[in-house]
Amino acid sequence: MVKATFTDEMKKILSNMIGRQFVSYECEKDNAFSRAFGNMRINIESFSIELTNEEHNLPFFDDTEDITHFACMEVDSNKSFKPAVVTETCITEVGKVITGLELINDTISVNHGEYEISFDTAIIIHMGNDIMMLARDTWFSEIITIADNDDYDQVFSIEDVKEAWSNDGENTVDVKRTRMNL
Repeated sequence: MVKATFTDEMKKILSNMIGRQFVSYECEKDNAFSRAFGNMRINIESFSIELTNEEHNLPFFDDTEDITHFACMEVDSNKSFKPAVVTETCITEVGKVITGLELINDTISVNHGEYEISFDTAIIIHMGNDIMMLARDTWFSEIITIADNDDYDQVFSIEDVKEAWSNDGENTVDVKRTRMNL
């Protein structure tokens, strides 16, 4: 199975946000549709995290393919954020304590296991009664959707996943979607 998921080290970076003030997030300025392209910065009271959804060359059936997936790393809060696209950036203030984090994962099996891949598809950030979801969709898109709910099915439903991987109906696709608390 191909793993396009956060590493244990990355999960630890994310879980270190719990109990801390979510100060703001930063992405390209032209964010009219609550989306970031390729990367964004999450600013926590004592550190920052760069979240990326960029292409990586991964096994794909009998070959390789550029497939996007989430990754993250802790970055210096004092250095300027550089968006994946060359443009101005904007900072959106949040100002709430993070009370919990969940990851949504899709495990996709094509043609009864001929090809299997596992993606971390969304980060759900709980802040008391408020929620922020940072989500990705299909395997080739670098878009990160920013939403104030945890309904990942509105971003990329299981039926959409099956359609994206079915190769116009030629492949049989099974999807298992799970949630995990960090």
